[in-house]
Amino acid sequence: MKHRLLFIFILLHFFINAQKKKVFIENVTDINTKTDTLPFFVYQKNELDTFLTINKTMPVNAEMYGVKCEDRVVFKVDKNKKIVNIRHDYTDIVIPQTIVMKDYSYYDTLKLYFQKESERVIKLTEGLWFSDSVRAGRDIKIKLNYISAAFKELNSDGTYTHSNKTINLGTPNSLIAKRDLYNYGVKKFQANKVALAKVYFEEAVRFFPKDIDAHYNLAACYYKLKNVDQACQQWQMCFELGDRTVQIELTKYCK
Repeated sequence: MKHRLLFIFILLHFFINAQKKKVFIENVTDINTKTDTLPFFVYQKNELDTFLTINKTMPVNAEMYGVKCEDRVVFKVDKNKKIVNIRHDYTDIVIPQTIVMKDYSYYDTLKLYFQKESERVIKLTEGLWFSDSVRAGRDIKIKLNYISAAFKELNSDGTYTHSNKTINLGTPNSLIAKRDLYNYGVKKFQANKVALAKVYFEEAVRFFPKDIDAHYNLAACYYKLKNVDQACQQWQMCFELGDRTVQIELTKYCK
């Protein structure tokens, strides 16, 4: 069943108080953040943990060979609420002993990937920090853990429990599970966390550019955030993908 959000906006308006009280139970995350270093995130620590977990991605080779990475990232938020001065205090990669490296190029390549991925995901949170984070001028510290499915199958000595084990790539870090981006977008919109829902839908259409429902719901977020031009672009995309029903929105709201 398609989740169309724009037309239920009026109903949600009347039930907004009930929505604020409703608690959505999210998946348990593997992010280890300290509450006292995250005082400025609009939707609080638990939402940030879930957001980072759902959006981060591991390289396929790291997923298959059981690599684990811990990346401790520090950044600030400037007066325009842009994330700046990102640095990596500590990046540690654990590689199973079954992998023999002739040189450190493989390690360095993975390290660079994880650092860039951490920066990409953190930049997705732009606009989701209170202005107090700018006035305080303090560092915001986050620790991201990248844990492959295969890593959980390692013995204490770094060898695999089952040497011929077939690795399941349907883990929270894989492309397969990126479908969750859409589902979380729907949840956050229904919880009246539209700015957060918008980012989930933006990432959903990035991974699945032909998903009409994701484009439509992204348009609903833009419209509710009073960004009509971008809403019209998404409705137009729906039309080009074959959804003729959006002609109603294009005619009513777009020039």
